[in-house]
Amino acid sequence: MIKMVAIELDDVALTIQADDDRPPAIDPAVALVRKSGIVVGRDALMRSRLEPRRLHDRFWQDLSNDALPRPHPAGLTTADLAHAHIENAWRKAALPASEVLLVVPGDLSSSKLGLALGVARAADIPVCGLVDLGLAASVDRGIIGQALHLEIYRHRAVATILEKHDQKLCRRNVLWEGSVGMTDLFARWARWISEQFVSCTRFDPLDRADSEQELWNNLNGWLSEIRRNGGARLSFPAGKLVHEIDISEQVLAETVRQSYDVLQSLVESASLDLSTVQLVLGPRAAGLPGLLPRLIRPGMKAPIALPVAAGAAAALRYAGSIVSNGEELPLVIELDTGGSWRSPVARPPVQPAASSVGGLPSHVVHRGLAHKIGPHGLVIGREPSAEQPHLVLTGDAAGVSRSHCSLRLDGAALLVEDHSRYGTFLNERMLDGPAELAAGDHLRLGSPGIILHLIEVVSKDGPP
Repeated sequence: MIKMVAIELDDVALTIQADDDRPPAIDPAVALVRKSGIVVGRDALMRSRLEPRRLHDRFWQDLSNDALPRPHPAGLTTADLAHAHIENAWRKAALPASEVLLVVPGDLSSSKLGLALGVARAADIPVCGLVDLGLAASVDRGIIGQALHLEIYRHRAVATILEKHDQKLCRRNVLWEGSVGMTDLFARWARWISEQFVSCTRFDPLDRADSEQELWNNLNGWLSEIRRNGGARLSFPAGKLVHEIDISEQVLAETVRQSYDVLQSLVESASLDLSTVQLVLGPRAAGLPGLLPRLIRPGMKAPIALPVAAGAAAALRYAGSIVSNGEELPLVIELDTGGSWRSPVARPPVQPAASSVGGLPSHVVHRGLAHKIGPHGLVIGREPSAEQPHLVLTGDAAGVSRSHCSLRLDGAALLVEDHSRYGTFLNERMLDGPAELAAGDHLRLGSPGIILHLIEVVSKDGPP
């Protein structure tokens, strides 16, 4: 039974996370305004390059009751578009929650926050709390002292300065930069990639609206592959031909060097000691090819790359400190990480594989060898500490941290906990906290990934 839902609300997408094991629902913040009506979400995104004059993708950022200029219909406002979007996303998610938390970027003004709350309630969404996105996403990341959360939205970048005192993580300041956003970066990469296709194959993806749309539809997947592997071969079918080009991460990053300079300046403008501060990157910032090396400084702590829906998932865990009674909901900018009110950490959105037999795993299998999981658990990684029981991973260890994850016994359960920069995947879903393991589950570490299988060794008559 779903009791509570958290919604990350920003101008890129609505990310809806329930307090059960299902993965988050993500609906792009895009609208097409037609004479026949408003099309929102993924349906609008998949036709955004085909109908550019009808496109509107700033309605959450520019939220107001002011009428939009022509060619939009008379009297239409960004609040109307926001209402259509959140109502559609909520209907598709079909979550019968009694309470909903909104997780919002810290740069939204009080008037926009109030209007966003009104829009959500007008869509019959039972909002009972508001929390800062940068704060919520960073709260369980082991921060000591100061931290800076950086995320890139559709038309801006936001840096949230955080500080830990005793057991409280507080938002101290919010900086933003309006000259860099995902839309501008994607537009530059789309043009540059198109130029490479023209140069190498004489095929121009931007010559026709349908092929331009196809290029934009492919961009997210291409960028992920390029960042993950340092480069990629991009394929674009056109008729009976398949055009291909090779793109490196370094060259792709160079095409947006000035934008990355601006992001670097935004981080430095926080006036923090970057050798001691913890840099926390939202999933979009972490996914930008070649950005991370620009932000790292000598002696700096290893940056933390957050998974999708990190803010929403944390808001559900800290719901006891966020829920408020009454019509005027205050924006929560401080969370107590040790308070007795804290909700129990539920198993993250991971479901056992269909082949799981459900027993307690006794061994983990790597490259055909079964390694026993003793009473003191097991630390797994590329170079784990020899002071603890450990498993050293061999083979293609790209993206695997020195101490990537650990297995530990907790009563009658075996838990896996991620300690890495790029995440640990249980049955192909990223962990967002400790998760219970069963025989038959598998873990993937790194990219393309080292696969580990959890097994239970038994005798003919039962467990040995």
